[in-house]
Amino acid sequence: MEKVVNSVTTGDVGSLLRTVGNVAQTIVAQKIEEKIADKIGISPTLLNAGLTGLSIIGNEVAGSRYTDNFQGTGQPGFNGVGNRGPIGAPFDAVDIVLGYQGLPTASTGDYINGSSYATSPTGYSGGVFDANYLVSTGNAVGGNTFAPPFGTVAPGGVNPTIGAYDLVNGGVLGVIPNPTAIINYKPCTAVHFFDGCYGN
Repeated sequence: MEKVVNSVTTGDVGSLLRTVGNVAQTIVAQKIEEKIADKIGISPTLLNAGLTGLSIIGNEVAGSRYTDNFQGTGQPGFNGVGNRGPIGAPFDAVDIVLGYQGLPTASTGDYINGSSYATSPTGYSGGVFDANYLVSTGNAVGGNTFAPPFGTVAPGGVNPTIGAYDLVNGGVLGVIPNPTAIINYKPCTAVHFFDGCYGN
């Protein structure tokens, strides 16, 4: 709510619209999760508690997606799906479900408890959810994201970059949920890998 008030008082309409879009995306994801929880006969809170527990186990078993040296930049950031190998894949899926709902993951906690707290993290692919969460809750001053999974809306303070040829973010259609996104037209040399689509 503080971000919305800030956007209104400073006249930053673009940031306000992005923050409202981010909240709407979160509400839609939570409604879907509520229906799933209802179908399996448990409360949404209990389902999310279980997912959070699995996220923590995933970090213990497969490692964190958080790093204080994202892609060799010396800056904090969150890697996406697949960086933890095959053993991390189910835990990546859990983190995505939490992320679409606007909830923190175990990797988000690693950032909050680490030495990079309150800096501007970078998020790539599934790591976009962590960066968005941190900025939208005031735990980071801003952020940069690459390949936001399609349907993800960057809150005010986050600068998204989408790949024109990256199917994860919907290609050029990724500007629909993120109209202020930078479009990277670099041809991907490897399907949806940071270095292949966004790196130098």
